[in-house]
Amino acid sequence: MARYPQFYSGIGFVHEFRALAVTEMRELLGRRWVPQGVTLPESGLGPEAVAAVLRMTGGNFRLLNRLLTQIERILEVNGLDEIDLAAVQAARESLVIGQA
Repeated sequence: MARYPQFYSGIGFVHEFRALAVTEMRELLGRRWVPQGVTLPESGLGPEAVAAVLRMTGGNFRLLNRLLTQIERILEVNGLDEIDLAAVQAARESLVIGQA
């Protein structure tokens, strides 16, 4: 960053967050946590969808946030009322997350 003074001068500090553990991710998903403003079906994610989300995000909280937001959009656009593996994969593909 020091090579780019105009960028460097605008940053007060940098904090690197560690990835969430699998147990922490499962707890969040088990409590049906969603980003602010996101509404997902009451049924939540099934075991297969949870496993896929865990694999895709790798404990990255920001990526989890983006993926759940995109899942809501996929459900809305396709008129679905259940989060299945296909919805999770479609969300991943539209975010260009990479291999699952």
